[in-house]
Amino acid sequence: MDDYLEFVECVDSYGKKDGKITLNPEIYSESEDSYFDKLENKKINSEQLSKQMDEAVNPLVLRNYEPNIKSEAELDKYVEFRKKKIQEAMEKAGSNDVVQNDDRSETLLSNLFLMSTKDRRLRCSFVTLDLRGFTKMGQSMPSADLTRLATVLSKEMSVLTYEFNGFVLKYMGDGHVAYFTAPNILAAVDSSLYYSHALRRIIIEVINPIFDQNGLPKLKFGVGVEAGIVNITRVGSWQTKTHHDLIGPPINITFKTQTLSKENEILVAEKAFRYASPSWKNKLKEVKLPSTWTYTPPSEEKKTPEEIELEFKKKNDPVEKFKTLVGLAEKNSEKVLKVYSLE
Repeated sequence: MDDYLEFVECVDSYGKKDGKITLNPEIYSESEDSYFDKLENKKINSEQLSKQMDEAVNPLVLRNYEPNIKSEAELDKYVEFRKKKIQEAMEKAGSNDVVQNDDRSETLLSNLFLMSTKDRRLRCSFVTLDLRGFTKMGQSMPSADLTRLATVLSKEMSVLTYEFNGFVLKYMGDGHVAYFTAPNILAAVDSSLYYSHALRRIIIEVINPIFDQNGLPKLKFGVGVEAGIVNITRVGSWQTKTHHDLIGPPINITFKTQTLSKENEILVAEKAFRYASPSWKNKLKEVKLPSTWTYTPPSEEKKTPEEIELEFKKKNDPVEKFKTLVGLAEKNSEKVLKVYSLE
């Protein structure tokens, strides 16, 4: 995959935006004839830079909105506030509130999809949450209780996502997928990590005690976090239903990571860890995983004709065949994916 450069809007000495864009200085440093990506530890070709600068469209520069919750003290207040709201929701048999059907994710992705005919890609951070034992709950609980449980949980996930300026990509019966964007991947990852931390607190400190009081089972869950580049696509048909979706390795890795999580654990994959700020890195501890737990890095999915030819010759070389037979051959197409637990 080609490098996906991140741009930010230029501002004058008064902080006013002038419509021009430049490379994000938090990620790139300038040298005499090129730029250096400080996160990926590699140089950026000046010709490639010029081409992307020419193709970049100003509306595609994502605005940076600070999350509404910026400290643990503010999160404490939010947790107390949601206790009252959730208790009220549990006491209602149903809701007759009329609300506007506003899908923030669909609006964003639709606009980005229409603005570009070539580079329909987005760099962001993903969070997946999965409820453990949801199928068993459905078999043992009255349908009305299961509906209340799913309704309360999905609403709290959605409200909290908004507080951190994120988007809900999709709901599932036993979880959801949220994503976070920003002018740079650093801010997006920090928002996703803080959101994951806040979501765990809401479930453990608010939802579970209230569910217990109302005779509902306490929720057990797992969370996965990863960041990277994904493609924006339109799925479905106009005859029935269509919407915009995000597809790519980061989402797959988020799900793969989440399945490894223990009860009520947040697991963070290595790219999100790399982009995390020092304050979050200090709260992340590497998890020991089996060496068989591997994946194919996206950069190795596409090979040039020369690489394919070299690989073919190497595979048919008698010495390499013997190494494969005795288990000494190098495995270039797979690597162990590092994962970190958020304390």
